[in-house]
Amino acid sequence: MRILLVFFGGDYHGGTTYSTATIARELVQRGHEVHAYVRKTRTGKLAADLTGYGVHVHLGRAPIVVHPINERRPLFKVIRFGLEQARHFYNQPKSDREIASIIKECGIDLVAISSGAITAGAHAAHAAGIPYVWHCREFMEEDHGLTHYGWAHHVEHMRNASCLICVSQAVAHKMQGLCPDVRTEVVYNGIDQEKFHPEGRVERAEGEPLRLMFSGGIRESKGTFLLVDGLAQVDPSLSWTLDIYGAEGTTAGNSAKDLALRCGKLGLGNAVRYRGMVSNIADECRRHDIQIVSSRAEAFGRVTAESMFCGCTVVGSNSGGTPELIADGRGYLFEANDPASLARALEQAASDPDERVLRTKRALAYARENFSVNSYVDGIEAVYQSVVS
Repeated sequence: MRILLVFFGGDYHGGTTYSTATIARELVQRGHEVHAYVRKTRTGKLAADLTGYGVHVHLGRAPIVVHPINERRPLFKVIRFGLEQARHFYNQPKSDREIASIIKECGIDLVAISSGAITAGAHAAHAAGIPYVWHCREFMEEDHGLTHYGWAHHVEHMRNASCLICVSQAVAHKMQGLCPDVRTEVVYNGIDQEKFHPEGRVERAEGEPLRLMFSGGIRESKGTFLLVDGLAQVDPSLSWTLDIYGAEGTTAGNSAKDLALRCGKLGLGNAVRYRGMVSNIADECRRHDIQIVSSRAEAFGRVTAESMFCGCTVVGSNSGGTPELIADGRGYLFEANDPASLARALEQAASDPDERVLRTKRALAYARENFSVNSYVDGIEAVYQSVVS
């Protein structure tokens, strides 16, 4: 097959870009001719990596077509929003023309759009009479607080797709409601086991506090403040430390200063530490006992799956795709948006170390069976082939 992957973002823009790059690399190794439509950036790292895999890279625009739902913002942000919207309407036709040219010149059989945050490729594929699939990887409104420019127009494009590939049953359920006549397939993300594995775990020394970690940065939607509210309700006899990894939020109230103020008011002292961005989160997983996933609604939860591979117990919110990963005794669930429930789940995980080890071993076995890169690309390739056939 000749496949054109339309990338979200121009460099490694979160898990979506990593996942799509994995698809590209593995499909080349399986003998497919893979093309990538990638936004041009200063560093060009993603484009360089894809070229090294043997992918034919085409630099373009691929405008992002989402914006925050909350419109209550200062004047300068309203102006910026207007400029972003104008840029989208200017760049979208250009990207469609660029992709149409690639389809024609390279004899593309299938276009795969990598994210719900872009539409580039849908119009060009439809006009060329070739199938296109959409990778649905996000709960845009529920988790990220974003919505689409021209929401109805975006959904109409999705309803013309040959297939919607969803990263969890939870996402598939939502998309089936929006696009009831479109085929949906669930294919869980694949995690690189060369990077995420339990070998080299650093076990907690006797008497050392329980080592908690959170990899969602400082964002209300990821549950950062819900987490510290829950920790304030944990039994005082339980000794713990929390390391927070990831970027600060870009909206008001989501900074390291805001987090420090909240922790100070709750009397958490120096137990909560903001570590920022790190180069190898897998090493951090292997140095901690529990990963907390408190997002409003994770579509899949790469952090959850990565922690499972590293032998780090997951305490997660009973919402979105998280229950699919850690239910049935593979972790600990708490009720979504409930700090008291989160506190009880942490106490349960800490109270019986033997049970926690058992659940963590179950999680590792389940992850190896369901979230390998090979099974991930097997599922993607099968969908692509069936659509082209």
